[in-house]
Amino acid sequence: MKKLIVCSLALSLVAFGAAPAFAVGSLAVGHGDHYGWAVNHATQAEADRAALDACTGECEVVYQFENTCAAFAREDGKDNGATGWAHADSEDAAKDRALAECNKRGSDCVIKVWGCDGK
Repeated sequence: MKKLIVCSLALSLVAFGAAPAFAVGSLAVGHGDHYGWAVNHATQAEADRAALDACTGECEVVYQFENTCAAFAREDGKDNGATGWAHADSEDAAKDRALAECNKRGSDCVIKVWGCDGK
């Protein structure tokens, strides 16, 4: 019986340990309303590439995050308006922080995108 329990525990550890951890994200931002967003990728390089690929203009990666919630805000209605991004343990906190960062440099900021990695 003891061997059965030990074998079961060992198999459980292998099964749970074998799954890849998808918990990395990136934000890429360009001029105007151009941005790309990626969450739940296996590596930072994959997340960066996915964010750049998702951008409709010329963007650069400006923010990388892992195992957290993150949000991106941009000043509404302005081509090159203020931006803000942040991360936090919850969706609401990440959104609040991103809006606060954006509103420090502009007004009427809105959340453009958000997501939680590994949550």
